[in-house]
Amino acid sequence: MRKHRLTPRFFSRSVPYFNSAALLFGVLFSISACGSETILNLRTGKPDDLKLEPTLQLKKYAYKKVTITPLEKGVELKNVEIETVREKQTDYYAIELEKVLVRYGLQVLSPEFIAGIKPQARAGKSSLSSAEKALVLGSKTKADAVLLLQKVEVRGLAKYYEIQEGMISEVEPGLVRVDDDGEPYHAESEECLYRVPYYEVRIEAKAVDSATADVLWYGSGRQSSIDVAPQDWVAKIGDDCELLDENYIYGDYLNSEATLEAVVTNLAKRLLTPFAKDAAGGEPIVREAKKAPVTPPPEPVVEPEPPKVKTAVVSAKNVALREGPSKRSGRKAKVPRKTKVEILEVMGEWYKVKVQDGTVGWINEAMIIVNE
Repeated sequence: MRKHRLTPRFFSRSVPYFNSAALLFGVLFSISACGSETILNLRTGKPDDLKLEPTLQLKKYAYKKVTITPLEKGVELKNVEIETVREKQTDYYAIELEKVLVRYGLQVLSPEFIAGIKPQARAGKSSLSSAEKALVLGSKTKADAVLLLQKVEVRGLAKYYEIQEGMISEVEPGLVRVDDDGEPYHAESEECLYRVPYYEVRIEAKAVDSATADVLWYGSGRQSSIDVAPQDWVAKIGDDCELLDENYIYGDYLNSEATLEAVVTNLAKRLLTPFAKDAAGGEPIVREAKKAPVTPPPEPVVEPEPPKVKTAVVSAKNVALREGPSKRSGRKAKVPRKTKVEILEVMGEWYKVKVQDGTVGWINEAMIIVNE
C-alpha cells in the first residue's frame, strides 16, 4: 500500500503552485541521508546562454530613437497558478526592457504611446506583418528603429523525487501520478514523491530599421526563479515526503513579487544590454531623399557635445518633488513619468534635481533612472 504523503508547508492548499514537471535548467540538487531525514540542497545556477544575433548595420549606425511595440496576443502562461505572475500584463515586461534602453541614453517611446496610434496605423488593413508594422510605426513616431516584442512566455515547472530508506532519487515525469488528494506518487512503486516547483520566463524580441524594415538584431532568452534565489535552499525531508525543516520558506520566496521582478529585470538586462550598447554608438543615420535621387545626400549633422551635467529620467507616475531630502518634507510639485531632470546634488538616497520648468526639489533614488 502506498505511503501517505504529508503536505509540506510551502505546498499547502493555501499557497498557489504549478501543475507540470519538466527539466530544471541550471540547478544542481545535492542530497544526503541522515537517519530518517534526507537533506535536499537546491543550489542556484547560472541561467542558459542567450541567443543574440546583431547585424553589421546595427554596429555601424546609431539607432538612438526606438519604439517598443506591445504584444498583440499578450503574455503566454503555461501551467502557472501563482497570482503574482498571472496578473502581470504585457506592459510590465515591455517597461523592464524600456528601462535598459534608457540607461544607455536611448530615447524610447513606450507601449502606452504606441497603443494610442495603433488603430490609425491599421486603418484599411486587417493585419500587418512585422515589416509593415515597423514601417508604419517608424513613419508615425519618426523613430530610428522599432523593437518588436515578439513573445513573452511564463512556464510553471517542477521536479519530483522519491525517498526510500533514507535515499532520494529523481523520478522521470512519465512515472509521476497524482492521487485523489492531489498528492504525487510513483506509478510503479506507489511511493510518495517530493515536489519542487519553480517557474521560468522567456522573452523573444526583434529590432528592425523603421525606414527599410531591415532586421538589425534578434534576441531570445530565458531565466528561472531558481536563478535569482538569494541563497541555496536546504530542506530536511522525512521518509513520508514531509518537509521537516528549511533554511528559508521556499514557498514565500516563490510567490514573492520581488522574485518575479528579479527574474524579469535580470533577463531584460542580459538580453538588451548588448543591443543598447550597439544602438547607442555608430555613425549618425542619414536618410536619402526619396524624390530627389540625383541630389547628393545632405552632410551629416554633427550634434554639439551635450553639457557636462548629470541627468536622470523619472521612472514612476506622479513622483513627489519635495522641499528637502526626506519623505516628511513638504511636496512642491508632482513630476510625471519619463520627465527628464538635471541632478544638482546627491545626499544619501535622495537626489536634488531641477525640472525643465526650473523648479528645484528632492526625489528619492527609487523613483528615477540615472543616465549613464
